[in-house]
Amino acid sequence: MHLRIHLLSSNTTPYRATGFLLANYTKVILQRVARYLLFITLISQAACATGTDLTLHTFEFNAMWDSPDVTLLDYRYGDTKQPGARPSNYMREIGKIAQQTQIYGAMVRGDDLYVKWRVKSTGEVFEDTVDLKSRLPRNIANNRLRFIANGHNLNVYLVTTEKIFPNPCPPLESRFPKGDLATPDNRIFAKYCSQKIMKLYPGKPRLLKVVAY
Repeated sequence: MHLRIHLLSSNTTPYRATGFLLANYTKVILQRVARYLLFITLISQAACATGTDLTLHTFEFNAMWDSPDVTLLDYRYGDTKQPGARPSNYMREIGKIAQQTQIYGAMVRGDDLYVKWRVKSTGEVFEDTVDLKSRLPRNIANNRLRFIANGHNLNVYLVTTEKIFPNPCPPLESRFPKGDLATPDNRIFAKYCSQKIMKLYPGKPRLLKVVAY
């Protein structure tokens, strides 16, 4: 009888231990969920307080392809803290500015765009700040903002997700312009010819229309 009671007592120990571990595990999970919900709430309140909205879109440039006679010296897309939206202070100090970048994600839409560049053939340095707040459409979800510095002009485009029918793209072998035909408008058309492109700057925002080259 004594032996039987002892065995029953020892058999109950794993169940008690399992129950204790399960209770503690559940407690830890609930604490983590509570912290996560608190974090989301604080982020949402901060966004509402500052009046900022995060929008999925792309910011990009490629000076090596679009404007080989230009060296970018500095740039800044709005006030977003997204890596790549501006050079780091260190890279700016040592003069190693990226000549191409592409970032995609949930970002605060920029109110302005600042670019500084040097024309290699003349050594001239230019800079320009574009007011995007009055130029960007209300909805830029999944659109891409691209700039091209060319000579003394800064060109800014918004490539939309809207497709063009029928497809106006030239044959691939003749799509990419050369020589005098390699204007900023023709270059961006060659890359995104199947989509509607808005030219935001210079001038008033307008639908890009490229005459066949």
